[in-house]
Amino acid sequence: MYARIMTARVDNRKLDDAARAWRSLVLPDHRRRRGFRRASLVADRTSGTIVITTYWDSQADSEAESRDPSRAALTAQVRMFFDTPATVQGYDVLVDGSLN
Repeated sequence: MYARIMTARVDNRKLDDAARAWRSLVLPDHRRRRGFRRASLVADRTSGTIVITTYWDSQADSEAESRDPSRAALTAQVRMFFDTPATVQGYDVLVDGSLN
């Protein structure tokens, strides 16, 4: 399994709006993608830092989603909330407590 982690800052007064946009636009798109397992969006309400973690069957599945030009418009609607450019890193998942 593979995890992609995106970190950015959002004006803390807009966190809930950003979360609603991500939940209604990006998450449904992810759910239609090959290899998608689950995702979370967490935030530090004081600093406005958000962390979005998506889990995929493989790095190839994650990269296929991130390269797909059809997702650009969806992503742009969420990134308009970002006060800083997002950083994105990928990791192999070695242990996942939600699995048996």
